[in-house]
Amino acid sequence: MENYSSIKNEIMKICQKLLLIINNNYSIKELACESFNNWKNTCDQIHLQLSEEILRVAVVGTIKSGKSTLVNSLFKGDYLKRGAGVVTSIVTRIRRGDTLSATLYFNSWDKINDDISNSLLAFSSLNFNENGKKFDIRRTTDREKLTNALGMLEGEQLITSDSRNSNSLLLSYYLKGYDDVKDIITSDITTKKYMGDDFHNHTKFAGNEVLAVYLKDILLEINDSVFDINIEIADCQGSDSPNPLHLAMIQDYFLYTNLLIYAISSRTGIRQADLKFLSIIKKMGIIDNILFVLNCDFSEHESYENLLNISEKVKEELSFIKPDPELFTFSCLYNLFKSNEKAISLRDKKRLNQWMEESEFTSFSDSETRLFNSALHSKLIEKRYSLLVTNHLQRLKLITSGILNWSNLSKNILNKDSAQASEIIKKINNHQIKMNQIKEMVQSTLNGGVSKLKSELKIKINRFFDVKYGDVLPPLIRFIRNYNISFDNYEKNIKTAGFQKTLFLIYQEFKQAVDSYITENTNPQIIGFIKKEEIHCKEILELIVNPYKSMILDSLSEYSQIENNLNFNIDTESKIKIQDLSSIKKLMGIDLPPCTAIIKYSAAVQAEAMVKLGFFSIIKLFKKFLKKESDKSNKESILSLKSAIVRIKRETEDSIIFHLNNYCENIKFQYVFKLIDVLSNHLYENVIDEYKAYVTDLTGITKIIDKNMTYKKTILENLNKIDIDISELLNSIYKIRDKVTQTI
Repeated sequence: MENYSSIKNEIMKICQKLLLIINNNYSIKELACESFNNWKNTCDQIHLQLSEEILRVAVVGTIKSGKSTLVNSLFKGDYLKRGAGVVTSIVTRIRRGDTLSATLYFNSWDKINDDISNSLLAFSSLNFNENGKKFDIRRTTDREKLTNALGMLEGEQLITSDSRNSNSLLLSYYLKGYDDVKDIITSDITTKKYMGDDFHNHTKFAGNEVLAVYLKDILLEINDSVFDINIEIADCQGSDSPNPLHLAMIQDYFLYTNLLIYAISSRTGIRQADLKFLSIIKKMGIIDNILFVLNCDFSEHESYENLLNISEKVKEELSFIKPDPELFTFSCLYNLFKSNEKAISLRDKKRLNQWMEESEFTSFSDSETRLFNSALHSKLIEKRYSLLVTNHLQRLKLITSGILNWSNLSKNILNKDSAQASEIIKKINNHQIKMNQIKEMVQSTLNGGVSKLKSELKIKINRFFDVKYGDVLPPLIRFIRNYNISFDNYEKNIKTAGFQKTLFLIYQEFKQAVDSYITENTNPQIIGFIKKEEIHCKEILELIVNPYKSMILDSLSEYSQIENNLNFNIDTESKIKIQDLSSIKKLMGIDLPPCTAIIKYSAAVQAEAMVKLGFFSIIKLFKKFLKKESDKSNKESILSLKSAIVRIKRETEDSIIFHLNNYCENIKFQYVFKLIDVLSNHLYENVIDEYKAYVTDLTGITKIIDKNMTYKKTILENLNKIDIDISELLNSIYKIRDKVTQTI
């Protein structure tokens, strides 16, 4: 970690020194030129990127795999509440800060009411959309009505797939937590901060499902130097949460994540839920950047050999998903207790002392922890930041080379008499016309390439989302049409709960299955497709621009021969490249539409209306059945249920097609096309950076030529000092580059 921190600080110091040189010379009006302003902006941008670049690490896994304990052990303290409830719907982010603090980000009233409205759709008896008014939890009458309605729900309506229905849970939590948060929440995202001694009060929200539902997420800042200030570790929800929305929220965080740490409990080993989640990660195209931790509980294993066997078995099973997985087996709780021995309870000290006596376990755990820390350092620093550092160093080298070239050219002209100087300037100006033509050619070619690339991507995206032949909609539609409901299981419900309530029980089961399919299959496919096309866009645009690198070099070679004494420092090695897509997207504020939006299709399908369409079409027939014999009536009512579900499936299918078509348009126009424009501009600026490094405005210098020798001597002394300072900075840049090569 320290290698990157020190290198980053050195680069920032170079930026500050360059800015000082630029500002000092920009203040001399004869020396001021447009290039200085451009160089200043580049230095400011590099400084800003280095300060704000956040490397995100997501700690993920199934429920009760030890994720929170793992994160606590990484930060060497009990900052996260361990063993939090399984339905907590937030991501907790942790960074290094100046003081110990917890910032809670609360959702707005609109977001809260939208969540409640979406959950209400799953229940036939909870209709709040009367007279065109939407549900508003701030209204006393709405809260009372919801409380009464929830109390009247039958037990069967509160259970989905053998677990508590996530929609009824959410509604219940919102009601229970309202009084505690009503004075905090506003029409916008609101924050509440706990600092110092009050820090652990944040767990009243994070560890309490009733209050956690009101949160967007939590940011903890820890005043410890374990990690660099630009690194964020996130404790994510369990991937096997019964609520598909939680998985979609994890997927949204993955869109900004640079590294995954996947926790597996040694008590259970690889479970079906793990294999399912890892398959999702693989489909998303992010399986390559992952570390696995087998979190072992010493007391669960008969012997050291037993633990080794489990570790080998887990690694073997992981290899089916990812070849040669990087798996590290250690006890997160042991590491936490050991690093925080003075602060732990007497009971925990006894456990730690008992573990310390089992030297085979602890020695193995310590060894594996060291290997994990080394691998984490490699993933975080060596691979990720080498890209960023190299990019910034290249840009700084261009600036320093440009200033040095400008200084040499200016000195060369000032050492000539008026006639000789005028002749050199005339030749240079003529040559700059040619350089400007190259610049215009680059812009024109890029514009043409961008237009062609957008047309190509439009066809690809439309094909990907095509309702008949695409990659996502046809299988999703097949799933909806082929979803099998065991109506015989609901025959008893018809007698006890009635036809309409039974129909809604079936709808809940069906919707839960569709939501799960979308988060487990549709979302990963879309993200994987977009990531693949991002790389394609990057490569195509680089192919368009790079031939102009040689044209610039040839032109600069001619440029340097205008006057034999000119000594240009020309970079002939580097290629014009897009070094880091994620940083560019962050800088320009371009975000992929969230995964959570995809499962909001039900907002467009008013479930109440859907079921009524099916229900009222058969209500008369159903009344007739009631007059017939009981057995025959039940058989006919099952047929009626099937008829209603066919209609529900059709309405759901139509809504999803409409919803994903809109999502497709958003991806095209709000993301992909914007990204292409940004990448094109980025590459063009890189070309111009090369151009600006060697071609400068000499208007100011011409005004000095005819001035007295004393003034010219002062300017020349100033230029000589620039040469010395810039040469020192160039040497520093080369040294850092060598250090990067050796240590990063």
